[in-house]
Amino acid sequence: KDYTTPRLLKNYGLPFNLKSKFNEQILSKIILCYTNEPGVRNAEAILDYIISKLCYMYINQNSSLKTISSNLNVNTIHNFVGKREKNK
Repeated sequence: KDYTTPRLLKNYGLPFNLKSKFNEQILSKIILCYTNEPGVRNAEAILDYIISKLCYMYINQNSSLKTISSNLNVNTIHNFVGKREKNK
């Protein structure tokens, strides 16, 4: 939360204030529903995938940062990650 998300945002050139959108609920959903193994590698890969999609929306679809950040919440995370949910 305090290392991976800010680093990925910086790598993609997105503003640091988007970090606040990756709150405990979203990170918990990613870890519980989309990772298959313990550790941060899989969660980091999924965060990278989500942030790359945010970057694509910002650059190629001329979406504002406000629009992008409002589209990202615990109920819409599947729109960014897809149907990669693990079996429960």
